[in-house]
Amino acid sequence: MSLDRDIERMSEEAKRYLGISEEDVRRVHEIGDKLLELSEKKMISGALNSLLSSKFASEIIKDSGITRERAAEAFAEWLRETLKGDYDLEHAKKVFTIGLA
Repeated sequence: MSLDRDIERMSEEAKRYLGISEEDVRRVHEIGDKLLELSEKKMISGALNSLLSSKFASEIIKDSGITRERAAEAFAEWLRETLKGDYDLEHAKKVFTIGLA
């Protein structure tokens, strides 16, 4: 099996497991622009501050060598994909790549 097929299969299984329908994706897209416009920076800084307040998470981040700026960029990419992605193979590959960062 190719990596694309593996990622697509896992993505489809996750959608089924979570019960994500095409209607759910459409609804997320509807509110995605508004959420990002109103509070993207606030959500990102809040999530990072929350994460960094955990000693365990802070140690993992420190050991990984990722900077706060890169962590913020990766989270922003993930957030945009979550709110605007099509939840298809390309979406799954982008999210997978973000997870590798």
